[in-house]
Amino acid sequence: ALPAEDDPDLGAGADEPDMLSLTKRFLADPENVQLANELRRQPAPRLELSSVSLVTALMQEDAYGHKSALRRHPHSLPLLFMAADGFSCRQQHALAVSKYVEALAVDPRQPLTHLCIAVQLFNLTQNKSLELPSDMVLKIMSFVHNYAALRVERQPGGELGEGDLRQETLYNMGRAYQQLSMNELAESCYREVLLLEDQLIAEAAARERQRQLERPPQRKKRRPGAAAEGGAEDALPPPRMLTVARDAAYNLVLMYQQSGARELAMDVMLKHLNFPRGGFAAAAHER
Repeated sequence: ALPAEDDPDLGAGADEPDMLSLTKRFLADPENVQLANELRRQPAPRLELSSVSLVTALMQEDAYGHKSALRRHPHSLPLLFMAADGFSCRQQHALAVSKYVEALAVDPRQPLTHLCIAVQLFNLTQNKSLELPSDMVLKIMSFVHNYAALRVERQPGGELGEGDLRQETLYNMGRAYQQLSMNELAESCYREVLLLEDQLIAEAAARERQRQLERPPQRKKRRPGAAAEGGAEDALPPPRMLTVARDAAYNLVLMYQQSGARELAMDVMLKHLNFPRGGFAAAAHER
């Protein structure tokens, strides 16, 4: 069992009893994906740890509850992911890989599992000063490409549009190539992310103009000589908040700067890293 809610080693944070209660409920019902997601979103009450790190720390206090849960539910995907995340937080990447592989056996077509295995395989190589062996590079990129293919196939309805989904997979592939020092391939992925962003912005602007044209005209009193406002040609969509384009642009700028291509870096910065004055919230409010 987990420590009692009044365990002095856990501090006196106000959020801890709720965190402990939620953890116990999850361990009692490890097939509950909603509980697992809620647990990982909880604020951390001690040392500003992430929710996954806190769960790991609680399980370290008394690991028997966790082990027995895994023995009782060896095919629980949420519990296997939680265990793998815990090992990753402790930088025990080999153990994390083993749990993700168990999760892969439970659901071979879960894209997140393939991506996590690729990340942990790369982390395993960071403890060595030697160059990455070619067979390890091949394994990592095989899992990344599997993730990209399955992510499109397993997309939940309505979660992301086709363009946004394509951006996500391209960005993650670009990050993998960048981490493996395959900068030409990383640049290609990041450039395609930025191209898709331009297309998505143009499509959103076209939809907004069409919406403005279809909206009944509204007569407003205006001062003599004042210019008309709110024309359809001036209609702009609200700024895209959930996008990886700025992350891709930032990584691309770093790559160009490291290679000495400062003009290319400045071009990307001016085009894709310009933020609205006052931030996106102010820009959305003005609209």
